[in-house]
Amino acid sequence: MPIIEIGNNKKYELLSILAVGTSGNIFKGEDIETGRIVAIKIKTKISSLTRAEGTILSLLNHPNIVELVSYNHIREIGYIVMGYANSGDLHSYINERKIKNEYQARNIFQQISRGLCHAHSVNICHRDIKPENIIIFDQTRFVLGDWGFATSFSRKRGHVQRCGSLGFCSPELLLGKPYIGPEVDIWALGVTLYTLMEGRCPFFGIDVDETVDLIVNGLYIIPFNWSDELADLFSRMLTINPKERITINQILEHPWMKLDESVGCYSNNYLRKKEIIDSPSVSTWKSRPLSNSTLSHRDGRTSRFLRQPSIDIIKREAEPYGNIPVVPLLDFLAENDEEKESTKKTKLSKLSPRSLWRSFRKRN
Repeated sequence: MPIIEIGNNKKYELLSILAVGTSGNIFKGEDIETGRIVAIKIKTKISSLTRAEGTILSLLNHPNIVELVSYNHIREIGYIVMGYANSGDLHSYINERKIKNEYQARNIFQQISRGLCHAHSVNICHRDIKPENIIIFDQTRFVLGDWGFATSFSRKRGHVQRCGSLGFCSPELLLGKPYIGPEVDIWALGVTLYTLMEGRCPFFGIDVDETVDLIVNGLYIIPFNWSDELADLFSRMLTINPKERITINQILEHPWMKLDESVGCYSNNYLRKKEIIDSPSVSTWKSRPLSNSTLSHRDGRTSRFLRQPSIDIIKREAEPYGNIPVVPLLDFLAENDEEKESTKKTKLSKLSPRSLWRSFRKRN
C-alpha cells in the first residue's frame, strides 16, 4: 500500500479506504513510526469552506468530538489525520437494531449532546449532524465526526451557506433564511434523536416535494409509546421558529436527560422493522396519511404530532414559514465572501420544493 508523508516527517501507510466523499476520500492508515491506526481524510477538492476543517478541529478538545492528530495542505491537497473509529458509525448501529429502549437511546444522545455543547461553547457549529457523521469507538463512545461543513459563528452576523442532508435540514435552511448556526444544529440533533428511537427520519414523504413541505411546516408524528419527557424534548428541538428553539445547554438540563434506567423505556417489540434510508432517496417510503397526523387540544389549537388522546403535551408553536417566498440558494461561501454576498439584492423566487432541493444538492 502507498505511504504518504504529512508534515514534520510523519509518514503513514494507507491500508484501506473507509469512505468516499464529494471532496475526497477517507482512508484507514497506520503511523509508520508508532504503529497507531488512524483515519486519514484526503481532500482533493479544496474550497474556502472545506479548507477550514483542520483549523476548526484544532480548536476542539472533547471525548465526544473526533480527535485531530494532525493536518496539512500540500500542493492543494488537504490531509487531516484523525482518531480511527473501530466500531463503525451510528447509521449502521441503528440499522443493526442495537437500540432496545429509551435508556440506551438516551445514553447515546447524551454523549452527542455533550460534544455539541463543547463546540457551541467555543462558537463552532457543525452544520451536518446525522447518524452517518457520528462515529463509534470501542462500541461505547459516540463521537461527532466529519466537520467539513463546520464554521465559526457570531450572534452579530448570520450565515447564508446551505449544508447538510434533506431529512436533517431545518426550515430556515431550506427557505434560504439567514441563520446563526447553533439553531440548525439543534434541529438536526432533534431529527437524529427521532432516528435513534424510530430507525427513520420524522420527515419522510412519498416524494421530495412532500418531504420539504413536512419540514417547512413542522409536520411530524410522535409515537404514542414515547415517554412524556421525551416527547416534550423532541418537540422543543423541532420548533419551527429558530428563535424559540431550545438551546444545547437547555437540552442537557431537560428532565428526560436525567431519567434513570428504570424510567421511560419502550417495549422491545417496537417499530424497529424499518431501516434508515439515505436522503434524498425518499420515494422508497410512503408516509402516513397527513389527515391522521394532528390532534385538537381542548382550547381549539392544533398539535402537530400524534399521541394517545389522554396525554396532553403542548408543543411550542410559531408561525410556519410555509407562506414565505423562497430565496434562491447561494453557493457555499467562505466567511469573508458572505459579507460581500450579503450586499447583493437577491430576487425572490417561486421555486417548487423539488426544484429547490435539486438546486441545493448541486451545491452540496
